[in-house]
Order: sequence, then C-alpha cells, then structure tokens
Amino acid sequence: KIDSHIRQLDIFLNHLEDVKEISFVTYGSGALILRKLLFFDAEWKKKIKLKKIIEINPPSNGSNFWKNMSKYSWAKKLFGPIIDDLTPHGVQKIPEYDKKLKVGIISANTLLIKLCEYLPNCIKKFLPFYEEYVHGDIKDVTKINSKTFFILSGPDVASKCVKFLKQGEF
Repeated sequence: KIDSHIRQLDIFLNHLEDVKEISFVTYGSGALILRKLLFFDAEWKKKIKLKKIIEINPPSNGSNFWKNMSKYSWAKKLFGPIIDDLTPHGVQKIPEYDKKLKVGIISANTLLIKLCEYLPNCIKKFLPFYEEYVHGDIKDVTKINSKTFFILSGPDVASKCVKFLKQGEF
C-alpha cells in the first residue's frame, strides 16, 4: 500500500541534517504518496520548510486502468496492495494539499500517448494515460507535448521544473 512508501519517505526526511527548505518533484503515483505524507504530523515538518511541489502526470483522480486491473487476482499479486490505492475510490481517501502550498502540475503527452490515440475507444478507456491530472484548487498547470516515449527523457520537463522551482510559476 501507499502507507509503506510514506513510512520510508518519513524516515528519510526525519534523518536529514542541515536542510532548512525542501521542494518535491513527483511523477505518477508519487504525487499521491506525497499528498498523504503531508497530511500527517511529522517531526521533519518542525525543522524543514516545504517550498514547492511539482507533480508530473499525477493520477489525481485515480485511474480506471487500476480500477479494471484490481478485478483480477493475478494483477493484485503482480502489483501488490497499492493497486487499490490508485483506483478512483482509493484516491478519494487521500487528502488534498494545504491551500497555502505552491503546487504546479505538468500534464505531458508523450509519443506513446499520441500513438494510442489511434486505438479504438473500447481499448483506450483501459489505458492509464487517459486520465485527468488536475485536482483540488491547483491553478498552475502546464501541458507538454513530447516527442519522446518517456516524458522524463526529454528536456521540456526539466526546464519547466527549474522555472517553477525558481519563479513559482510555469
């Protein structure tokens, strides 16, 4: 489940020394882990100021792909208990960020997503790419059309992240 990832990240953050401020860049389900982590009181929050958060293609409203996969016992064995946390029902249980936080979302279309547009709708609805990324009151959203198969391999995401972390906007 997401909780085991939260515990690991919490332990790491509690052991940081000489760190006064921190920003996070998450990809995919990492955004859900961070949202849940920030909901809990933690020792590290008393000594480290949270600056900014960037989410890259977060499954903000859950994923119908994981909802469909969670119906199969072989998928639950393969992916583990986190599969339930990634469904639309599971994501509803995860609290939103504090409204005072500076959060930006990068919504990215990759070459793979563009190729999948040619698939019939009956297949597309099962793919994890066709999901809504925006959640809560987050207004700072940018879209990237990448020519790569994997969004993190192109230069666009890095330059957008650096700009947001420096200026607080895309």
